[in-house]
Amino acid sequence: MASKEISTDNQGNVLLRFRRECEAVKKGGLLKAPRDNMIFEYLKSLGCWAYEESDFLVEQLNKLEDYANIKSVLVDMGANVGLISLQIARKANFVPEFIFVEPLPRHVEALKFNVSGNSEIKRYKICEYALAKNSGKGSMIINHRNLGASYVSNPLQKNLGNDFTTESIQVMGINDFAREYLFGYQRIFIKSDLEGFDLEVLGNLSSDYWNKVTAGVIEVISNKNSDMHALEEILKQLDFFPIVTWDPHVRMKLSAHEISNFWLSSESRLTRNLFFTKA
Repeated sequence: MASKEISTDNQGNVLLRFRRECEAVKKGGLLKAPRDNMIFEYLKSLGCWAYEESDFLVEQLNKLEDYANIKSVLVDMGANVGLISLQIARKANFVPEFIFVEPLPRHVEALKFNVSGNSEIKRYKICEYALAKNSGKGSMIINHRNLGASYVSNPLQKNLGNDFTTESIQVMGINDFAREYLFGYQRIFIKSDLEGFDLEVLGNLSSDYWNKVTAGVIEVISNKNSDMHALEEILKQLDFFPIVTWDPHVRMKLSAHEISNFWLSSESRLTRNLFFTKA
């Protein structure tokens, strides 16, 4: 076991002290996370989460460390408690600014604690909204067994059972977000894990900002009813990247047909990470 439980706060976040050096935290360091059966247990036992994503983005950042004077940002969409960004900051030779996007108050509380205790992250902002095509109000379906799999609700969804509850949230349209948070950056790195909303969000992001994206990782969740216009827009943007792959260790370019076939699969809720880079 990588860590020991110390206490639990009034938001339900558990404070962990780590017994050894880990991907996300140094030996003796402290992190907070809400208890569930997935991310919390993984973090408590191993001191890391989704290191394949963080390692890929570290590799892309390290290629550009000689250009550290260029204003750069990593946008962590669906930040949860910030573990992937913490891992990036601990390993990258060049650490950019960070923007964390996370709408759930308990996660934001833990995120603030975790980032404030990470000496490698010097400059960051937290956007306490969910992202979508348009701004407004909404609700999240909270999966209490796996809090990281909570997602923006669909009005047509019915009762999902005792493991799920609903919370009201504020929603920010992706281009409202871009104008407020991304203005002035010359280079953008993206980590997107929006539990199925990635297509709606990134498929509606203006090309003015896509043109500045250097590399990214998108969690793709298959859905045969996906928005075709948004998918076509993402595929159009990905065409500008020489490397687009399901495997971060293989330098290849997937075809638009291969990507759309998975995204539109009739076998619902299949999940893969899509890695892409210009470097």
